[in-house]
Amino acid sequence: MAARAYESDAYDSTVREAVTRTLKGGCFAVGILILLTQLTLTVQFAAKGMEVRPVRCCDVARHVFRMPSIS
Repeated sequence: MAARAYESDAYDSTVREAVTRTLKGGCFAVGILILLTQLTLTVQFAAKGMEVRPVRCCDVARHVFRMPSIS
């Protein structure tokens, strides 16, 4: 019953509501894709015996732009 009401709301509503729901669905799908990609890479690295550890953004920037360490 609630699903039917939700469904009819999605189709009988305004264009703005349709676009909003589409964007929310797309954002959710992208988030799931990112999480699954990270999980897959973590499993692959662990299977190869590579160290899996979190990296701070500033460490990545230092490496990419060849900046000296501040510490």
